[in-house]
Amino acid sequence: MGERERFFIKQYIHSHRIFVDGDDGTGHSYLQATYGRFGTSYLVAGRYDDKYHRTPDGWRFTEMTIEFDYTVPAGVGWSGDALHYLDPKNLPSDIKRP
Repeated sequence: MGERERFFIKQYIHSHRIFVDGDDGTGHSYLQATYGRFGTSYLVAGRYDDKYHRTPDGWRFTEMTIEFDYTVPAGVGWSGDALHYLDPKNLPSDIKRP
C-alpha cells in the first residue's frame, strides 16, 4: 500500500467464520480499516480468506489472502467512481505476500 513514512493503520476484523475438517480448516473474515499516509486519511474494506492446519503446538495459518473492496481517501468516500486509490500490488518489500 505504499511507502511507510508517516504511516498509521488501525484494522477492525469482524464476522469470522471458520470451518474445520479434521486437522485442516478454512475461514473468512471482513476487514474495515482506517489508514493514514502522508497526512491523508483513507477508508479501507475487504475480506480475508484463510487456511489453517492443526500442529502439535496448536492451529496455524497456512495461507492468508485478502481481496480489497475499496481503498479510498476519507474525503472522497467509497461511493465515488474510483474504488482504489492505494495499490496493494506495490507493497513494501517488508510485507509478505500470500
